Amino acid sequence: MSSEPLTDRHISGAETRQTIVLANADDPRTWLRDGPVCPLLKQHHIGHTGIMRAAPPYEVVRTQQSGTFMLAC
Repeated sequence: MSSEPLTDRHISGAETRQTIVLANADDPRTWLRDGPVCPLLKQHHIGHTGIMRAAPPYEVVRTQQSGTFMLAC
C-alpha cells in the first residue's frame, strides 16, 4: 500500500468514450467543455451527468468532492 498522499486525478484509456450533459456552462474543467447544457438539471441540484464507456486504464480519485459520484458497471 502506498504512503503517498492522494491527489485528484482522472485517468481514462484512449478508447474511452463519454457523453456529458451540463446544468450550465460555467465549469472550467476541459473534459466538460463540449457538453450540451440542460438548465433543468440545476433544479435537481445536478451539476452534470453522463454515460461513459470506459476503457483501461481507468481511475478517478477525488479528495475534496463537492457532490456525489456514482459509477455503475
